[in-house]
Amino acid sequence: LSGNVVNQDSLPLSNVLISLTEKETGFQKDSHLTDLSGIVVFDSIDAGNYVVEAYDSNSGARETQEIQLMEDASEEMSFTLNTSVEEKRIFLKFIKI
Repeated sequence: LSGNVVNQDSLPLSNVLISLTEKETGFQKDSHLTDLSGIVVFDSIDAGNYVVEAYDSNSGARETQEIQLMEDASEEMSFTLNTSVEEKRIFLKFIKI
């Protein structure tokens, strides 16, 4: 199983945590960080149904996908994370009492 992660501008994202969890049991099978090219590779993964989550700790962006791995088949996944940070403002009004 391999995959790549890019941001909203199609630029590769490194150090994104990719977690592979068995869908039926909720057991986290494995996790890796993407490399400098935004690529991640999982070796020797058994056939089955999995939930794959990409999480960028810098922006808090997260995406989850489900995948069914077949015996002796290779699969590729792509994630696009919106890493733009929304500007949030809080306006305070002080009133003298």
